[in-house]
Amino acid sequence: MTISFDDRGRAMAFKTLTILLMLMAAVSVARGCRSALVPSGSLDLGVSLKSAQQLQRENPYQRHLSGRAAQPDSPHERLNPFQAQPVQVPSALMLLWPYSFLPWPWAKLAWLISNLAFTAGLLVLAFRRFLPGRPLWVYAAVASLFVMSVTWRNLVGNGQHLLAGLFFLVVAIELADRDRRVLAGIALACALLKYSVIFFLLPYFVLKRQWAPVAIAFGAHGLMTAAIALRLGEDPVSLVGQSLRVAADLRAAGYLDLFALLNGFGAPAAAAPVAALILWAVSLWPAIRGRAADRDLYLAGLCFASTVIIYHRPYDFIVLLVPLLVAIQRWQISRLLSALIFLNVLMSWFLYQPAATYTQWLEGRSSAYYHAVALLWYVTLAMLLYKSFVREGGVQRTPT
Repeated sequence: MTISFDDRGRAMAFKTLTILLMLMAAVSVARGCRSALVPSGSLDLGVSLKSAQQLQRENPYQRHLSGRAAQPDSPHERLNPFQAQPVQVPSALMLLWPYSFLPWPWAKLAWLISNLAFTAGLLVLAFRRFLPGRPLWVYAAVASLFVMSVTWRNLVGNGQHLLAGLFFLVVAIELADRDRRVLAGIALACALLKYSVIFFLLPYFVLKRQWAPVAIAFGAHGLMTAAIALRLGEDPVSLVGQSLRVAADLRAAGYLDLFALLNGFGAPAAAAPVAALILWAVSLWPAIRGRAADRDLYLAGLCFASTVIIYHRPYDFIVLLVPLLVAIQRWQISRLLSALIFLNVLMSWFLYQPAATYTQWLEGRSSAYYHAVALLWYVTLAMLLYKSFVREGGVQRTPT
């Protein structure tokens, strides 16, 4: 899409609007930072760090499954007010070890600064890759909308990990396209800190037959898992299996995922896993055959699919940054699809209840709105996957 500012009045209006958005974005950033640093803030970081600290000396998964509370072993742990919930695999917890050696208030501050840096880096790299050659005002407007969103603010305030995952994913994509395979693999290993989203985006590398970064990333996590299992005297496979059991016990259904929807509708227990496997198979098919009508569209479709195949809360919807940029890029080619993506961004970034789950929606007075959001989401996902198979005229493929 080419935006023309020939009309000075429209150009001035757009610049004025962008300045207003930037001011609101500054307020949003300040609120997000405050939420992260208050005593009850950075909850997700707190439970992960306490689990990571326990992993340095014992098996936190077995302790959790047995119902035995762990006693803090250091002043750093005692300052952290949250209970350990080891829902991540051992290698992901090990990626957080550098932060676990800091006192809790400093760990919160360090992770907040990291999230701000990940935000800036993600935006710069995503703009360069998915929306190149646009005026700076366009970049400023999109970046302002991103950090203004309730999704971004809630994620930062909770100390979540997806900003790190998306930043390192885009770094890995850039490095892989430059044939820097080892560095791409290391970046991808870091991205798998948030493997519940990033794993479902890996078919993008498979599509382009970039096997080495994926192999290196999984190899790195395998080595880390083997090392900590050896230190703890545990079987590495059992250790990973226990982590998945803890995650399954604590997180059954979220916001728009298939488990939330189908269980909420009273479907048989097997319906959600079967539907998730079918969706995953359909999402994988273009990558397996090595052909997609449009690679950017395919990645956008994977972003939508990644949030509904397994449990996810609304803060994970910042992954819609990639589809949003693709939609802006394709506005002249496919206005209907772009408009649907814009609506999804509006509803998932600004018009949702941050703590809402499917059950909470149904218990309130907003079930009709929730069902409209879910319908819009799955219709858009279906269109993206369909257009990954069918080439449209004038579509430009992302260079490899």
